[in-house]
Amino acid sequence: MKINNIQWPVTFFATSFGAGIFFLPQTVGPGVIGTHGTIAILIVSSLVSLLGQFTFYRFILITDKKEYVSSAILFIGKKAANAISIAFILSMLLIAIINITTMINIICFNLNLNGSARIFVSLIISTMLGSSFIFFNSKIEHLASGIAFPTLVIVLFLSIYFYSHPAHPLSTEIQNISTSNLLILFPVVLFSFNFSPCIQRFAQNKKDTDGDLRFFLFGILLILIFISFIVFSLSNIFSPSDIKDMREINSDALSYSANVTKNSFIAYISILTMILITSGAYTGTLTGIVDTIVSLGFKNKTLIAFVVSVITFIAGEANFEIIKVIAALSTPIIAITVFIIPSAFFLKTNCNSIFRKIIMTLNLLIGIGICFLAIIL
Repeated sequence: MKINNIQWPVTFFATSFGAGIFFLPQTVGPGVIGTHGTIAILIVSSLVSLLGQFTFYRFILITDKKEYVSSAILFIGKKAANAISIAFILSMLLIAIINITTMINIICFNLNLNGSARIFVSLIISTMLGSSFIFFNSKIEHLASGIAFPTLVIVLFLSIYFYSHPAHPLSTEIQNISTSNLLILFPVVLFSFNFSPCIQRFAQNKKDTDGDLRFFLFGILLILIFISFIVFSLSNIFSPSDIKDMREINSDALSYSANVTKNSFIAYISILTMILITSGAYTGTLTGIVDTIVSLGFKNKTLIAFVVSVITFIAGEANFEIIKVIAALSTPIIAITVFIIPSAFFLKTNCNSIFRKIIMTLNLLIGIGICFLAIIL
């Protein structure tokens, strides 16, 4: 397998493998919905994500420019396409905010920083991540995959350690969760498989469509394997009170593990790993934001990266409740842009076979369902 055949799936992994994944143990872990429930929701989410994002990729390819905006203009007209593209930019911006907020919280929580010190940390992180994009823009996938490769190894090591060194016996008793919390689970898990911000860059860099489905399959499989490792291994060290506490203080599971493990080395490695993961996800997402804004006619990538850095710096200070941001804002916009618009296009223009029509109809209904959940919640 050529290095590019490995690099792009790993870039998909790096873009999706951000802060949202480490909110899954306290959301859909076996201590919350049971082992079978966790396995089922992870597998279903991975298949749904594969269908939606591959359809999104094929939609980008319908014009020679290989841009989402150009494809949307062809289907729904310039004004509507621009509005949808702005919504897509907003969804990616929310992903960037989620990752940078998590990183700021990790550093400030473990160093016990507040007030002006937190503002300084936020400023440094926003500046460093924005600068990394400016300097590595032409080879951003190399930077993202370069961060992801060592992260994969470290996460695998940590997962094995946590699974073999439980701090609390894994309870077989499922916690009582409300109907609204049950409904919120699917969008949150689906969000964890999302790498749509880097798909346009992938489409533009790939010279042909030979084996394109293989890239997506490999990427989704990689994400599924490591999400499963994380959810089950981290759930092995948390008590019900730990899960409740994580929700209350808006903490991710990996950095919170530093509070429950008795091994200081593992605690420090966990914190460092979380910083690497959120950095990779932020960088991959920033690529999608800049590429989409450029396709709308704004060509100054440095200025775009600067503005995004300022916005994420301000939002990082606001410290939004991450699970609610994912379920109520980011995922519904992703559903419209990634699921609904592409599947509606193919249903209208290119559905000659019954099987293709069924698949595109399913994809459309999934997107509508996600938006409906966001409205009623």
